[in-house]
Amino acid sequence: MIPTLRNEGEIVLVEKFSFGRSGLKDGDDAAERGRQARVRQLDWESSSLQDGDRNPRPPSPIWYETASTPSTTNFRTLVTQLTTGLCVGDVIILSRPGREGTVCKRIIGLPGDIIILPGEAKKRHLTKQDVRKKAERLIKNLLNSKRGKPSMWEVATDGQVPMTQRQVWRVPDGHVWIEGDNSVDSVDSREYGAVPAALIIGRVIFRVWPLRGSALIARGDKRLEYDRNIFNGSITFPAGYEGEALNLRNEKGDEEGV
Repeated sequence: MIPTLRNEGEIVLVEKFSFGRSGLKDGDDAAERGRQARVRQLDWESSSLQDGDRNPRPPSPIWYETASTPSTTNFRTLVTQLTTGLCVGDVIILSRPGREGTVCKRIIGLPGDIIILPGEAKKRHLTKQDVRKKAERLIKNLLNSKRGKPSMWEVATDGQVPMTQRQVWRVPDGHVWIEGDNSVDSVDSREYGAVPAALIIGRVIFRVWPLRGSALIARGDKRLEYDRNIFNGSITFPAGYEGEALNLRNEKGDEEGV
């Protein structure tokens, strides 16, 4: 989890209550999560049409993907994390898949989310922008093929979309996709696939020791300060996405069309 957490000497506080009470955000059923996402999308599109000149939107249908950015204050961030189910961007502790011990990883995808790791990203050191562009081209090619929209794609029991050379997965029911922040050197779902949510022990919320930086481990994107020019991780398209143009938020929170 470098640079968020070091390999040794870190003491963290893990809370188990919110996961035990709320589980995963929108539940653990992929189809239901997609349905709820599309309901929110329709609500957002309706409100966008009513915003007028105050908040203009592109005229064509888009998929509004909200980035997992922390709130304006640490207090609000903490309250949000403690009162919601596990979301993309949360740092969790879970039992190590297939082996004894535990691991600390960040949630990259929830049930129904589409995970894409372009083949070139495994062999070359690319920026996150480069990997996202490759992922968008890959998913566009799939959409233009006979496979149709993502809801029509055939997937294996582990969520892999056939004939994509292990580049595309859909997270199965009751599973999460996890990756370490040090995407160049991390053994995670890119190696062993999505993991059962039942392995999750709890969510990391504070660094108790050592005293460095912010003690709060906030929900958010991978920290790339370790090397801003290298990103070998995956790109997530949220459940319910059916090939619409994407409207994302950049690192500063500003909206940008893609």
